[in-house]
Amino acid sequence: MQAISKVYRINNKFLEYKEVSDYTKTNDTDFVFVRSERENLKIQLSRIGYIESLKNHTKNDSLITHTGISYIKKRLPSSFVRIHRSYIVNINEITSYTNSYISIYKKSLPIGNVYKTMVLDILNYKII
Repeated sequence: MQAISKVYRINNKFLEYKEVSDYTKTNDTDFVFVRSERENLKIQLSRIGYIESLKNHTKNDSLITHTGISYIKKRLPSSFVRIHRSYIVNINEITSYTNSYISIYKKSLPIGNVYKTMVLDILNYKII
């Protein structure tokens, strides 16, 4: 009987996880929760200009988390674009750009060679 109840519990957890996953894919939100210093902090996406990866940490302004940049990118909306192995930018906050750099809040961020074509395609599409 124990084996059956364990399987049943695992299946219930899987179904609950699937429902949560479906919810997050279909309902865009304007905020995320970020784990930092043992608590989950609510951050409005509109307040994020860029996210910087620092070895084993990810930095957003003064907030530092141990979450990896790839994991974060997967959970952000399409207005957040990875421009370098160390940077994700909110394209709504870009003030200017060249073929090599993006400026946000008077800070120049490099565009990595791996991301250059994709980033420039996205940004050039917005030129009028």
